[in-house]
Amino acid sequence: MNKSLNKKFKKNVLVLSIIITIVFLVINISLYIINNNYLVNKVEEENAAFLQITTHIINENEVEVALEYIEHYTHIHKVHIEVMDENENMLYSSDVAHLYSSQYNIETTKGLFTVFIDNTDSVTVSTIETNTIYINVSLLIIYLFSIVILLRNNRLTTKEINQDIGNVLKLIDSEKFDESNFNHTEFEHIHTVITTYLENIDLLTEQKSMNMKGLAHDIKTPLTLIYSYFEKVLKKQTLNEKEAKTSFEAAVRINDLLNDIIEDNKRQSSKEIELSAILNNKIEEYAPIFKNKGISIVKNIEESITFRWSEKDFVRVIDNLISNAYYYSKDSSVFEVNVKNEERVLIEFISTPININDIEKDKIFNKGFRGSLSFDNNSYGKGYGLYLCRLLLSSIGGSVSIDLINENVKFTIIL
Repeated sequence: MNKSLNKKFKKNVLVLSIIITIVFLVINISLYIINNNYLVNKVEEENAAFLQITTHIINENEVEVALEYIEHYTHIHKVHIEVMDENENMLYSSDVAHLYSSQYNIETTKGLFTVFIDNTDSVTVSTIETNTIYINVSLLIIYLFSIVILLRNNRLTTKEINQDIGNVLKLIDSEKFDESNFNHTEFEHIHTVITTYLENIDLLTEQKSMNMKGLAHDIKTPLTLIYSYFEKVLKKQTLNEKEAKTSFEAAVRINDLLNDIIEDNKRQSSKEIELSAILNNKIEEYAPIFKNKGISIVKNIEESITFRWSEKDFVRVIDNLISNAYYYSKDSSVFEVNVKNEERVLIEFISTPININDIEKDKIFNKGFRGSLSFDNNSYGKGYGLYLCRLLLSSIGGSVSIDLINENVKFTIIL
């Protein structure tokens, strides 16, 4: 985590700890005041009741009867009492600590009596003080638990933020990392925004100058056609005029691509293009090299389907998908192309991959991603083609997706 951010985070935790401590102290002081007032009032009520009963007993009986009641009261309530008559003769005493005692005067029919009551060790005082201790201990436990939870959450949150910042920094540094499971939505939003900006930069760079990765990928396909043609020449196989024409058109396409980058031509503007015708031509173009691997092509293409887009972008997308089907399909398998126009144009490319377990659906459209077969079957691939397809299609509101159906893989384009 950034040092200043980490310092600020620790400062916030310290402030929260201080606030919790202050709240704990305020609650404890408040409880002490409340309990103390309650204790004083409770003691006064009990003493008043005791004096009232004592006065009544003295008025109705002999003083000795009242002294017996007082002795019984001290044992039951655990209080210390001294009683003196008006001549200050000690009538009863139970070790009163005068420092903590309360003095009362009671007037009876048998004269004036002075009573000292020490409630320090009384049942009432002990009960209230014990309850107060329990409450304070409970509050202390809650306080310590809150501090522990705060520190634990601080440590956990710091770790999560470090992880989220690391993921964002990896994205900025163009590093690859596994699924970004962000802990905080703020960082997930930052990641999404940065991803969008970076994808737009990739798309704009591709559209403006046909960067070298895109150019290499575009040149690779026609070179494959030319290579296939000369391979047959070297093997002295019979060649027909159609194959020669296909190789020548592939060379023309390479020349056009080079002219685009040398002359810095502007990209073709969007226009109504014949999707059906372009797809049929592309399939015919690829037919010879698919035949070399014994791959049969089955096409179900509705006629006269048009769409407003850049022809160059459309060709680039289908070139990527068809060439992938060539490189990564099993020999003697079937490559199926379906095109139909319903509410939207739907284009499907279905093939049988060499190893279906090599396909990672969640990563296949990521920039730079290559499966293990890519290194064996297409050493020139850079993991850029399908990523570029996704960007080109998303720029016009379209999409490309992948599905695994039994032993087949299906790429679906929606325009």
